[in-house]
Amino acid sequence: MSLKYGLLGLLLFGSVTSLLLPGCAVCKSSDTIEQCRTKERNHSQPAWSFLLATTDLATLDRSSDLHTGHCLCGGVEYEIRGPLAPVTACHCGQCRRTSGHHVAMTSVPEAVFTLKSSDTLRWYRSSDAAERGFCDHCGGNLFWRAVAGNTISITAGTLDAPTGLAIAKHIYVDDKGDYYDIDATVAQFPGNG
Repeated sequence: MSLKYGLLGLLLFGSVTSLLLPGCAVCKSSDTIEQCRTKERNHSQPAWSFLLATTDLATLDRSSDLHTGHCLCGGVEYEIRGPLAPVTACHCGQCRRTSGHHVAMTSVPEAVFTLKSSDTLRWYRSSDAAERGFCDHCGGNLFWRAVAGNTISITAGTLDAPTGLAIAKHIYVDDKGDYYDIDATVAQFPGNG
């Protein structure tokens, strides 16, 4: 891996994330979310803030600097030049309704993400904080991004194999469907973890 992507991965996914993303993601104060909680500001992190969470650098996939993927019909194609974050499985109601099950997503900085073909890509604003990208021809659920962010999440199933990825955590497990169980050996969080 090049030094450029190694440093970018460290800055965006490593333990210095709070230096790049200062302030509370909820109330936009200059305090971190932890400081807001200490001051007993009664709010929790929004569902999308899991993208901003610190990721252990040792778990990033560094098997290749180039990753590619596409929707079922090929109308949306993309490439990523950089490491992929470990997969997060989200069981929230919105993710379940857009996918028909839970979603499994990796994430990358938008700076290393390129759309190669996007004629059929459409964005749906699913909340005040986020939007989801899908193919309007085959219906493929492809992307998720915070409106005020610089990271994009990619559904892991749309990546070309081999990905070298594995599910690292399950979030919003309190909202999961009642028809399946979650692997107890993987970290589980009632909220966004």
